[in-house]
Amino acid sequence: MWSLLGVSTAQTHREVSLDYRTRQIIAKVGWYFLVCLAVLVILVPLWIAIVSAFEPNTYIPSQQIRFWPIHSDWSWHNLVLAWTTGGLGRGYAITLLISVLTMIPTLFVSSLIGYVFATKQFWGKEVVFLLFLMSMMMPGQVTLIPNFIVYRYLGFINTIIPLVFPGGLINVFGIFLIRSFMQNLPKELLDAAEIDGAGPFYTFWRIVIPLSLPALATLTIISFTGVWNDYFAPLIFLNSNSLYTIQLHVAEMVTPFSGTTFAGTLQQAADFIAAAPIVVLFLLLQPYFIEGITVTGLQ
Repeated sequence: MWSLLGVSTAQTHREVSLDYRTRQIIAKVGWYFLVCLAVLVILVPLWIAIVSAFEPNTYIPSQQIRFWPIHSDWSWHNLVLAWTTGGLGRGYAITLLISVLTMIPTLFVSSLIGYVFATKQFWGKEVVFLLFLMSMMMPGQVTLIPNFIVYRYLGFINTIIPLVFPGGLINVFGIFLIRSFMQNLPKELLDAAEIDGAGPFYTFWRIVIPLSLPALATLTIISFTGVWNDYFAPLIFLNSNSLYTIQLHVAEMVTPFSGTTFAGTLQQAADFIAAAPIVVLFLLLQPYFIEGITVTGLQ
């Protein structure tokens, strides 16, 4: 009887173990399928856009999806033409200037305020931080007209100041990101620095900032991408073609070529040129970016 019971129990364990492994395999295959599907959804349109940018200028774009240039002819002509005739060089310089002037104060101010919220105690701290978070829910279009009136009164219309000033000083998302990262820093390290006589700013600059490089790299990518891809604000505040950002140049450069056989491929070439700096920046900061997102996501 006991032997029969033992055999039955062992057989039951094997069946349960086999069923568990089967479920694991099915789950793993399902996850791989979803990941591959997501990769295809993201990369296929990107590849089609790249192929369109390198199509020969004699090709007339159609509704047909092409995964390789016609006759396997990769042409650089559209890239050269977009750069030389579309004003992309000046657009690059203006947009890079705006991005740097916005990004540097964003990193410093966001990290400083995030450090205060993460490590210091003061009256009304949670209420003030909650008000900061509530301001993130307000669309920028709500304050567009008041900002335009103020900047026009100050004489800042058709300058880069409206594009640099607001986002460069207070970036609520940046404050939230840096605060979440700094809350995970070892408090014993900060206490040791205070015992050794280090002041708050010394601790912030020499200890906290070097440890917060992943979060700062993440904020750099997000801030730079937001400014570089911004189309609406430059369209509102800039009137002179000499101050147009890269996105305005890309939007307007195909007008002289409307009706030609390569207007569509020229547009794709301009988009490819405009997106290149963001891709390069992400590839350079990718390890820090992943670490920053992972750590701040734990909070």
